[in-house]
Amino acid sequence: MSIPIWYEYDKITDDLMFLGNGGIIQMIVQLSNRDKNGIRESFHHEYAYMKNGENLNSIKRNYRFFMAISKPYDKASVMVTINDIILFREKINRACKWFDDGTFVIKNNELKLMNASRKIVAISGLMESKWVTLNPVIIIKEDQTQIMGIRMNLYDTSFIDITIDNFYGMKYLFETIDMFTLASNMVSYLGRPEFGTNMTSFRMDDELTIPPTNKKGGFFSK
Repeated sequence: MSIPIWYEYDKITDDLMFLGNGGIIQMIVQLSNRDKNGIRESFHHEYAYMKNGENLNSIKRNYRFFMAISKPYDKASVMVTINDIILFREKINRACKWFDDGTFVIKNNELKLMNASRKIVAISGLMESKWVTLNPVIIIKEDQTQIMGIRMNLYDTSFIDITIDNFYGMKYLFETIDMFTLASNMVSYLGRPEFGTNMTSFRMDDELTIPPTNKKGGFFSK
């Protein structure tokens, strides 16, 4: 197997947090896109052109980034883009109130749920028409210890039971993450390719205009 060269990498992934119960949150940067003919091309483009009698060069990068909440064992995953962050923050904060509003009570030395059927938070309108719901749950560990938690349902495919401490960790992550800066740092991990990589040359007498290469569609589409 030959060693891949810089622009042959498709994506780079960082594990951000393990939620327990097989769940994980990852940051993913898509390093390649498909052109109009379905051919995969690198996010890094260089251009050489003549403008007003001068030979000039420019660089354009076009990478997409998002978080993924997934349970790999069940092959279930939802994407969280920058458009979804504020919504997730609001819904997570709402679910956190269940821990101290009487939803969880102790009766006869056992943890009980009160009016659990009325406690549900839905997060809809995610990429690929997927959705997530949150509801309170009592998690029983192997030693029979009862722990307050939140069940995150990944549309109708799977669910992740998250203990109270992990859920507060998730709350912190969503409140503090700067997705653009993290994505930029992940791309920088690759290092700068040699000058002239993926170069296109043309002559242009007027203002330089490089058309956007973003395309609609699911980020996981191949």
